[in-house]
Amino acid sequence: MISATSLYAAIDLGSNSFHMLVVREVAGTLQTLARIKRKVRLAAGLNGDNRLSSDAMQRGWQCLRLFAEHLQDIPPAQVRVVATATLRLATNAADFLGPASTILGCPVQVISGEEEARLIYQGVAHTTGGSDERLVVDIGGGSTELVVGRGAQALELFSLEMGCVTWLERYFNDRSLTRENFERAEQGRRAKKSGRSPFGCWPGAGKCASAPPAPCRRYRKLWSPRAWTSTLPSASCCSLNSALFIAASSKSWKSKD
Repeated sequence: MISATSLYAAIDLGSNSFHMLVVREVAGTLQTLARIKRKVRLAAGLNGDNRLSSDAMQRGWQCLRLFAEHLQDIPPAQVRVVATATLRLATNAADFLGPASTILGCPVQVISGEEEARLIYQGVAHTTGGSDERLVVDIGGGSTELVVGRGAQALELFSLEMGCVTWLERYFNDRSLTRENFERAEQGRRAKKSGRSPFGCWPGAGKCASAPPAPCRRYRKLWSPRAWTSTLPSASCCSLNSALFIAASSKSWKSKD
């Protein structure tokens, strides 16, 4: 019989998918007992006023009822539930979070973009090998996190309000990669003027400065060994922000000139 005190669970309420991981601690190591992922597409339920639809909430609660079945033997103090971009944005997030906490029997914490980036980096650093220096890019449904780090330490954290679901529904809802749609997406990126972009450029700027700041130089260094590029030119730094979401978009793209 498994001792309840050795069980832990982590639940991630993402904008595209909900994830749950249940583990058991055995002699200082973690053994995975359950790993569940459901594509809820919570971000698709956001309207123009950032209100979450009733249908999207119902999809989320239905998934959480499944998760709750696996939490019955785990002490609430050993369960952590976090919510990310969509529930940071939703003006009626409380309407979802109250029932969600009741279903799971534990509180749901809405974390900041920077905290999300930090946790993403920790996960990558502890589960992968390779170079001691890393650039980690996580394209989610409602936001994109970029982290520069060394070893287990995150050095620079960035969170962009650009996700594959929100950008798809906002600018590519006809599922066509047309020049017009892409230009609208570029305009949307330029309209986001709060904070600095991860490449040392101010949002809305047409190009990086002639002498790129330290974050931009560090990104070039980290990307240079990659097979797909030998350098990251200054001109590419600005456009990369808008290109990130394409990599994680649906497979139903139709490319048109």
